[in-house]
Amino acid sequence: VAIIESNAVPLMLAGLTDPSVEVRGCIFEGLEHCTRTAEGVNAVVAAGAVKAFVTNVTGESDALKPTVLKAISQCAKTADGLVHCLETGAVDTCVSLLASEAESVASQAAATLCFLCFSEDAKKQALEAGAIAVLVGLLSIHHRALRLAVTSALMAITSTDEGKLQMQPCEGGLAVANLLHEKDSVLKLNCLKVLANIAVNPAIRAQLVADGECCAAIERISSCGDARLEKHAKFALDAVRWRP
Repeated sequence: VAIIESNAVPLMLAGLTDPSVEVRGCIFEGLEHCTRTAEGVNAVVAAGAVKAFVTNVTGESDALKPTVLKAISQCAKTADGLVHCLETGAVDTCVSLLASEAESVASQAAATLCFLCFSEDAKKQALEAGAIAVLVGLLSIHHRALRLAVTSALMAITSTDEGKLQMQPCEGGLAVANLLHEKDSVLKLNCLKVLANIAVNPAIRAQLVADGECCAAIERISSCGDARLEKHAKFALDAVRWRP
């Protein structure tokens, strides 16, 4: 509140050129904290911080990147903030950072991408940037936060027809189905929702049916005793087994 009331955001942004990682870290943390409220987001966005975040995050220290990415996602909670994110290349930046060797960075990049992709324009940008194939490739990494963020992003993007189409050549459906054996209930729920989205595509549906294990895994979940998982397993199974 004090930062906002004292109009300190522009001064803080000027400090992002400081050579000290510690100084920049304190500034980013302060700005990220401001974005936790609507009033703070408005002040940060009005000061031009979104462009500063997007411009600086790629070259920042890996230790600071998750904080900056989180601030970007929080700025997108308002209409003006979302416009700034889309106009400054936040989607492309998130897609590029999915390739980070630091799992904390890749996880937050996926989580921020997911949040941005509630916007149809952001989904289009993500698809044009090749996000689907990159996200699918990350599913093989055994890291819970990363897998949850990636499957959440896939849920958002595969709600589009183009998103479904792009899941086919990279065998995204099979990659998602392979995670149904995991014990993590949230991860399984995400995977079921993605499968229900993409099985509308005939080519993907054929891949899933031919695999055999996919339907068996969904059937097991449909009677697992968890009402929420069972409901979405039945949705996914209906989608995979649908016939014209």
